[in-house]
Amino acid sequence: MCHSRFGIGVMEVCFMKIYLFILWYMFVSRRKMQARISELESTAEQAKGKAAKLEKDKSRLTIEIKDVSMQLDEVSSIAMRTAMRHVFKYF
Repeated sequence: MCHSRFGIGVMEVCFMKIYLFILWYMFVSRRKMQARISELESTAEQAKGKAAKLEKDKSRLTIEIKDVSMQLDEVSSIAMRTAMRHVFKYF
């Protein structure tokens, strides 16, 4: 073969081509994995932001529920006193 005059046999050429293909594949795979990692990191940051917003909303709504609950207790006691006045009014 023509490779033999350069001191390289056919098998060596095949092995070199296979080796170069493996290197190229590893390089492409690494780039794809790095791109995927970057994408997942971005998604994680967005999720953290959403979680922080939800936690803030939860705190605000918890305070609001406590306020409404206190108002409900006040209105209930006023309603109870008013009802008792009307009941005892007839005795």
